[in-house]
Amino acid sequence: IGGNVFESTALIKSSDAVVTTDVVTVRATADGAVKILLASDVMTIDRGAPLLSVTGSAAVGPTLPTAGATQIVSPCDCYVARRYVEDGGFVTAGTPIVALIPKDAQAWVSVTMSMGAIQNLSVDDRATVKISGTKLEVSGRVAQIESNTGPFAAAVTGASSGQPMVAGAGVKVKLDQKVPVDMIGRPAQVVFQLY
Repeated sequence: IGGNVFESTALIKSSDAVVTTDVVTVRATADGAVKILLASDVMTIDRGAPLLSVTGSAAVGPTLPTAGATQIVSPCDCYVARRYVEDGGFVTAGTPIVALIPKDAQAWVSVTMSMGAIQNLSVDDRATVKISGTKLEVSGRVAQIESNTGPFAAAVTGASSGQPMVAGAGVKVKLDQKVPVDMIGRPAQVVFQLY
């Protein structure tokens, strides 16, 4: 019984969490056909290295001129997180083509919780994060708490889907150690220590 009382007053648990980081989305700078310049097995790319070319109309942005095509280069030393377009596909200017994670990016955990669950939670409270599908357990601290009126609003309330708004909060947990890039996007369980 003592353990249960302690847990209910000193710990908050949440399974509605995901490991995330800053992502750079590279978009098409022109309308046209895409020629991917990265081999499919390439997972890292250096700043300024060619990502792809778009054969089509005039372009804007971080590009290098090539014969009959606009070449788009990597804006950072990055991991290739996702490719949105297949080689030979047609895009319009502004279409996302590839998502990159800067090599120096710090991962964090985004947690969605009800307002009632975070009443006693404060910035700098300690947290333990278990990343799903791994045995990895990482410590961290609460870096930010936002109600459904802040940047977490769409994720917490479903506002972007037109669903009714509910009282909720987004909690950003900064991790104490770097986690492998393949952990990005994985669900996590978080236990907040309130003592």
